[in-house]
Amino acid sequence: MTYRVEDTALERVFELLAEEGFDGMGQALEVLLNEMMKVERSRHLQAAPYERSEQ
Repeated sequence: MTYRVEDTALERVFELLAEEGFDGMGQALEVLLNEMMKVERSRHLQAAPYERSEQ
């Protein structure tokens, strides 16, 4: 199963870094970590967000 960070999250990261430079690094990291946690949760539950599994 392949997981991708949502395009909107990457766009937000690029916006933050383009607008604020290194000052936006903390917020950019926060966005990326939140997306990583969503992927980890989906893998653990074996279900995508808003999806139910038999388990």
